[in-house]
Amino acid sequence: CSAQGPRPNNEDVHVLICDGLPQGPAPNIKAAGLPGLFDDLPDVLSGPSLPSVEKPPSVDCFFAVFDGHGGAAAAKACAERVPTEIREELEAAGKDTPEARKVAAESTILALDRHLRIKLGPLAREIGRTCVFCYAWQEEDEKDPGSIGLLIANLGDSRGLVLKKGDGKGPIRHTLAGETSDHSPDAPEEEKRIVAAGGKVESWSGSRFSVPRVDGILGCSRALGDLRFKEDAALLPEQQK
Repeated sequence: CSAQGPRPNNEDVHVLICDGLPQGPAPNIKAAGLPGLFDDLPDVLSGPSLPSVEKPPSVDCFFAVFDGHGGAAAAKACAERVPTEIREELEAAGKDTPEARKVAAESTILALDRHLRIKLGPLAREIGRTCVFCYAWQEEDEKDPGSIGLLIANLGDSRGLVLKKGDGKGPIRHTLAGETSDHSPDAPEEEKRIVAAGGKVESWSGSRFSVPRVDGILGCSRALGDLRFKEDAALLPEQQK
């Protein structure tokens, strides 16, 4: 899922969590240098201990790959933040319906983009990430015990595939059950949005390959970061180039 290619350094970062999404508030209080609610308490307190409560093991899993361009800083920042964001957005929107899951995924992407704008500042104009992530959980369905729910989302040209086990009667072990759609500049709806925002789709001058690019620069039509394509204050985030 990761390749360095011709670049001098690998700019991709992956996330793999198989024991449930992290609990608690977003880990940005200390990073921002802001005081916490209980910072004035001592590190160690004495007194009778409370009985331990064993939490049932979580089977929730989360996987993500951030495919970088322009440097690894944005990928690392997103990888650190995404578990908290997807947990908070799923708690807010729910995951019981396709509409709720779509809202949670889109809100996660927008939150990560805002996080890059704050954390990286001007650097976020020149670097960016595409990404694909998957959240899997065990459904609470008495009629179908053990069934697994999946939320898969992508941004840019990072693609996610869902495979299912074949029938075992031939050489093909798995078949394609579903896949995400790439966000390419020459896709009709993507190009329509780019042009409406004042941009254009053209190939990179002097390139050996005829790859459609946003303003002749960016080879995908959606990405985290790359804020130089999102500077029109009159447009909503989803209307930018």
